[in-house]
Amino acid sequence: PSTELSALTTVSQAEEIAKYFDDKINSDIIISLVGFGKSGLDIGEIGAGFEIASKFGSKSDISSLINYCKKSNTKLFMDFDIVGFNESGNGFSTSSDTAKSFDGQTVYLDFYNNITRNAGSQTSYMLLNRARLSDAANKAVDTIKEYGFSGVSLSSLSNTAYSDFSKTGAGVSGGLSTDVASILNNCAKNTAVLTSNSNIYAVGA
Repeated sequence: PSTELSALTTVSQAEEIAKYFDDKINSDIIISLVGFGKSGLDIGEIGAGFEIASKFGSKSDISSLINYCKKSNTKLFMDFDIVGFNESGNGFSTSSDTAKSFDGQTVYLDFYNNITRNAGSQTSYMLLNRARLSDAANKAVDTIKEYGFSGVSLSSLSNTAYSDFSKTGAGVSGGLSTDVASILNNCAKNTAVLTSNSNIYAVGA
């Protein structure tokens, strides 16, 4: 079997949407690009490779969107899933950087797409080792600063609770709120941060 990435919304279309709402709404708006990475809306590498896939637009398309948002005072974020992954890349490995169950085994979960509201039993994924969450968050911040975005969105980090018995004190989701708060505070020192259902941990493992 083979897979191919398709663009449901391109970067250029995102700019057109921003212009439309900018004309209709008499206030500043916030845009978050979700599913624009190498794996689209699916789970792949941590942070979907920490880049906008060329399928969604060229560098000039990205620059055009960024410039428009700056001129219109629109805040532009890019969302990164730094919790779930099923491919190695960017220094994060599926063999050594996964969360572990109480018996030392890698935890696998079925993919649930927050956008389409579909659960797919054919796509399993792993959870990032809790000790490496800050590394992934820092990589996300570096990425958006390179692009010139207003800030970083970390929705999965803010709405997912899980245990990791490979990290001391992280069993039964222990210490997660403290870990997440620390990571978000560190990110906020360098850029604006956007979250989804912050502190409401919707998924337990």
